[in-house]
Amino acid sequence: MMGSPRPEPGHEYDELRHSVTLSPLYMGAYEVMGYNPNYRKGNNLPVETVIWYQAVEYCNRRSRWEGLTPAYILNGKNITWDRDSPGEWR
Repeated sequence: MMGSPRPEPGHEYDELRHSVTLSPLYMGAYEVMGYNPNYRKGNNLPVETVIWYQAVEYCNRRSRWEGLTPAYILNGKNITWDRDSPGEWR
């Protein structure tokens, strides 16, 4: 289930609970960014509070770490996606 129940503290009007089905995905076990943006820190906690630019930078660093050409080109606040790149984009 995704979203939060109405009585939950901090519930927002657009957080209605609904069923979600995920496609297969990959999850990395190692940190590649060198920092942790989480409010709550811990070795077994997922990353949270990530903005779009941080996610793109993660994908590019992960690509370089795996020896692949990055899939995103960052130019200031502009981001271009190279769909033909073998790098991480998922």
